[in-house]
Amino acid sequence: MIADRLSLAFETVHSYYKYLKLKLGVPNTAALVRVAIEQHLV
Repeated sequence: MIADRLSLAFETVHSYYKYLKLKLGVPNTAALVRVAIEQHLV
């Protein structure tokens, strides 16, 4: 759904997701969301 809304390929969005997790040092989506909330990104 995110890929469709941004007019990107699924693989592109998945790659961004993987690299964000690596760069931020988080193990899963819940932790990634927590970081986004703590940084006032959402």
